[in-house]
Amino acid sequence: MVMASSLNLDKTKALKYLAQWEELCQRDNGSLWGVNLRTPFVIVDQVTREITANEEGFGSRFPNDIVITATGFEYQSRWWAMAPWHIVETYSEKERMKLLVHEAFHTVQPSLFGREGENTGNNAHLEELDARVLFFVEMDALLEALKNKGDAQIKAAHAALQARGLRRKKYGPMTEATEEISEGTAVYTEIMIVDPDGYLEVMEQRTQLARGPALPMFMGYLAGAMYCFVLDKLGVDWKPGLKHNSDLGEILANAIGTADVDLNEYGYRKITKEEENNRATRERELNQIREAFTTRPLLKIFEEGQKAVAGIKFEITGFGTAARGVVQYIGDFGKMDANKDIDFAKILELKNDFLVHDNGYCAVFAEGIKIEGNKVTGDYWELVLNEGFVVVADGINFEVKIV
Repeated sequence: MVMASSLNLDKTKALKYLAQWEELCQRDNGSLWGVNLRTPFVIVDQVTREITANEEGFGSRFPNDIVITATGFEYQSRWWAMAPWHIVETYSEKERMKLLVHEAFHTVQPSLFGREGENTGNNAHLEELDARVLFFVEMDALLEALKNKGDAQIKAAHAALQARGLRRKKYGPMTEATEEISEGTAVYTEIMIVDPDGYLEVMEQRTQLARGPALPMFMGYLAGAMYCFVLDKLGVDWKPGLKHNSDLGEILANAIGTADVDLNEYGYRKITKEEENNRATRERELNQIREAFTTRPLLKIFEEGQKAVAGIKFEITGFGTAARGVVQYIGDFGKMDANKDIDFAKILELKNDFLVHDNGYCAVFAEGIKIEGNKVTGDYWELVLNEGFVVVADGINFEVKIV
């Protein structure tokens, strides 16, 4: 017996969402970038691989050799946008439309910017304390540039460029600029198409969200969009000739020049102190996680090199700073069912910004385990086993077995 999930693909709703997105594309009709963002789009159920699409091209089931995620991708010489159903369905209406616009824009980037394939950045330098501080000074200065006019606006933009230059001087450009183009222009586009009047509030919110440990992965989303909006507000004609390897900071510097600014006016000392405290807190939390994985009972979903067990459904039952529902990436989900090739549903998200399950890699939960029939619960998560599976003791740990 396979347990039904509340996130199973609803094709009627999926078609409605695609129709709402297409209406936004038609309303813009190329005014933002000179091209209509309406593109072939497929919404995919990550468990069953069933699809809903606005054009023909995949039949009724998504190919097994394509990873299901939110992206733009090329398939049989056509660019498609894709979004996983469980994300589409759980987002609010506004965030859902932003997601669809964002992924659709990725499909037109190759023709606009000469970019092909996915950008695989490496911005590990943003894990360093001084790099993080200078990045957040840059972002806060750009926010001030968006909030002000005249000399105050130019001064704030100069401060942002100065912080950017200091970081680049020490670490080099890495892949910051290409990620700002790849993801930042997509964020800019989603906001301009869906909620243009709310851009400042969104940028403020995303600046705060970026303060976690995932900054190296997401810096381009924030910084790129921020520069796009600042360039717009300053009246710079920045879009013509934009390439996948253009540097938005250089475009701004060419437009307004550079000048030395006291970065303490834009929070340098304050941000430094905050980041020092945050680093100490994260280290304490990481030590707790290391302890959980070395001295406390664990539930093993499968071991390295094994196929994933079938028919497991994860549900988060709560969140909290004491949560220990931690996932360790040690295996590759393959066949989820003895009779079908289906992906593990990306239903599980983790607490405390440490790890987030993605694309079917997931293996171990930490402590707080209770077993009641086919339900296995932790402090902030619940695991429901289908018929034919049991949890058995394995030393001090527990392991899912097929009966």
